[in-house]
Amino acid sequence: MDLLISEGYKKDVQPKIEVFRKEKHKKLLCTKKDNLVAIVSNRKFNVGVPCFPLEDMKGSPTLLRRVIKSKKKKRLP
Repeated sequence: MDLLISEGYKKDVQPKIEVFRKEKHKKLLCTKKDNLVAIVSNRKFNVGVPCFPLEDMKGSPTLLRRVIKSKKKKRLP
């Protein structure tokens, strides 16, 4: 499986996982309308997408694999 993780492209159409640190920002940069699929943060959010703690080494990678697999299925003929 090929995987490209990039920074930026906040308003592009690709699925997004926002990494949010409460010490740096007051609000999220992306919304569900921006194709936000998850948040990784040291603050809890209730915006309709999964939110994982920064130190969660299982939850966010598992979600990432699930998102990639669902996107691949949609592209298959």
